[in-house]
Amino acid sequence: EDFPTAMVTPYLNQWWQIALPEEYAANLNFMSGEEENMTPEEKQLAELFKKAEIFKDVEYVKDEKIDTMETYRYKVNLDKVALINYFTEATKITVGEMSPEELKEFEAVWEKIDFSGDIWITKDNMTFKQIEGVVTVNDLNGDSGNLKLTYTVDKLGVPSEIEAPE
Repeated sequence: EDFPTAMVTPYLNQWWQIALPEEYAANLNFMSGEEENMTPEEKQLAELFKKAEIFKDVEYVKDEKIDTMETYRYKVNLDKVALINYFTEATKITVGEMSPEELKEFEAVWEKIDFSGDIWITKDNMTFKQIEGVVTVNDLNGDSGNLKLTYTVDKLGVPSEIEAPE
């Protein structure tokens, strides 16, 4: 509501298509869980991702059905220290170690960002189904605010066809 209408109107109800560079798309193999298609670097990233515990104060809320999936719902808060450690280690694997100055800058940014909300994990295979919460930004380059978001993963692992509108 705080944004001027002229700033956001061009982006609403529009179809956006962005081609990923092939080298970027190839680096997403580690998220598929299919090790036979992964490079050694991607295997390291996948293992690091499995071990990452970026939420703290995790509290079970209840069982819930989302779409057709039975899920566990948890209340969570972002663990900024764990997130910083995860990205620091992932950066070492992909591009090399951050300089002390880069690390200090990276940490300073995350000191000003917070998240609290709920996550839903599927009962059948313990995969991520949905996240909902509020991202709070405090004086990041002079900007502050809250962003309420909901992100749902649907038909994970199922081939899909997306037809662009005319």
